[in-house]
Amino acid sequence: LMRRAASLTSTIDSIRPRFVAETAERLSRIRAVRGDLDRAVEIEAAVTEIRFDAHKTTGIAATLGFASLGKAAQEVDAVLTPLNGRQTKGPLPRKVTELVDAMMDEMARATSDNFFRLFSKAKRPPEFDTGR
Repeated sequence: LMRRAASLTSTIDSIRPRFVAETAERLSRIRAVRGDLDRAVEIEAAVTEIRFDAHKTTGIAATLGFASLGKAAQEVDAVLTPLNGRQTKGPLPRKVTELVDAMMDEMARATSDNFFRLFSKAKRPPEFDTGR
């Protein structure tokens, strides 16, 4: 059992750098379309992009120690899923854009050099929490 736990921890530690790099890419894509959510324009593409990236983040963030990012991404995924693939005009309600902004803040925090450096030196991130 101890060997399995050590093996699992090692696997998670090996996946984390790729997740951080992918999160940085997702954040960049979201930043590129985020402004559309506030304007009276067609926002289907922006909603689809943001929801897709939130959904991909939700699936693994908590497992890798980013519980607050996972929770924020899950909230965005849930609020945007009903809009996905529909003709949608902006602006979106402020409550929705605040959730997107909160997720972006968590993504920025998770990908910051200082945070990642600190947490890659420890066996587990400082706030390791699977949300259970």
